[in-house]
Amino acid sequence: MALRSSSSTLVNTPLSPVSQPRALDGREHGFLDDPTANLSAAPKRPPLPEVLVFQSWWNEEDSKPPPNMRSGDGIGRRRQLELRYLTRDGLFQMVTDDAVVPLSLRVDRADGEPMGPHDLHVGRKLDVLGRQTTLMKASAKTIAWIDAEAKRLLRRRTALYDELGRFCDARRALAGAGVPRLYLANPVAPTDKCEIKQGGATSCARLLAEIAALESLLLGYRR
Repeated sequence: MALRSSSSTLVNTPLSPVSQPRALDGREHGFLDDPTANLSAAPKRPPLPEVLVFQSWWNEEDSKPPPNMRSGDGIGRRRQLELRYLTRDGLFQMVTDDAVVPLSLRVDRADGEPMGPHDLHVGRKLDVLGRQTTLMKASAKTIAWIDAEAKRLLRRRTALYDELGRFCDARRALAGAGVPRLYLANPVAPTDKCEIKQGGATSCARLLAEIAALESLLLGYRR
């Protein structure tokens, strides 16, 4: 069940008080902290932070290459981008290394619905004003929330899968529902226990989609 590309548009919507632009400070969002610190061992529903913070970067060739160098030789500079997802507003703030103030924008999924917190993870590709942008890194607080939420969702999916297995071949039923292979499952040993991708790299959206498929299949046996 693959997740498709996204699109984005600039917006000029007043932000909630907690979402007003603030100075770019890595310490504020925990970039300088241990991203695995203070993670709860129990997969309870974690409180959603007010801001989810991601970083991306790319190399941009100089418009005027140095003397004796041809254009296209890869000489340029590294550009950096910070994307802040404001969970109360459902909007992003984009801060580039040469920006004076953040830009506010909405990023939509392929189905036209706005991106939500579960759609975001390290490694996710977004269309940010026409540029395909990969979320390369996340703040410690963002990683902690994604990892904790992914553990909770994975436990929920496992319980539903086991319950469906009491009534039918769960793997075959899911394949018929458009889920040929469970996300995070080992293709060589599918019965092995699944683990999340640490470091905020788990797609909670895929887990939610599989949970919805399992719940729909179970409805036929719970009536």
